[in-house]
Amino acid sequence: MNTRSLSARCPNCADESFYVREITETVRWSSDSGAELIPVVIPVMRCNCCDCQWKDYRAEEAQAEALRQYLNRKNWVLLWLDDVRPAPVGWTHVKTVEAAKALLSQGNVYQASLDHDLGDDEHIGTGYTLVCWMEETGHWPINGTVVHSANPVGRRRMQIAIDRWYTRQQQSGQRL
Repeated sequence: MNTRSLSARCPNCADESFYVREITETVRWSSDSGAELIPVVIPVMRCNCCDCQWKDYRAEEAQAEALRQYLNRKNWVLLWLDDVRPAPVGWTHVKTVEAAKALLSQGNVYQASLDHDLGDDEHIGTGYTLVCWMEETGHWPINGTVVHSANPVGRRRMQIAIDRWYTRQQQSGQRL
């Protein structure tokens, strides 16, 4: 984040504010290896009118950047499978089952968010096709899989398979 060029409105008087300095705060991030504190750089702003100083959290940007840095340090990726919806900031966007399989096969997917309908089911496959492959091969994200599909039937089928996998892993005492 290039904080030196930031400007924002003062929360007290709504006048233009400008960048003064940076402070570092920590965000608690939990993973399967335990909790870790991640430093997040927060710009401090000063108001032109009332001369107050305030923290410009812009929390989504700061936390997304901290998460990206954390995942990069661990060499992990966030997988977003969807043919239409754009991926959230920091997620690796793939549009086909084959591309998702390639990422999952590397073993460094931290979390996955999957859509069911990917356009051409016959040639591209579906999110359910991917989840079945994950079940067969054991290629699962380190920190879970969620379904963001608008298709209620497809979402339910995928969720049943995902829950079945994680239930088996918990019962066998294996790492999730």
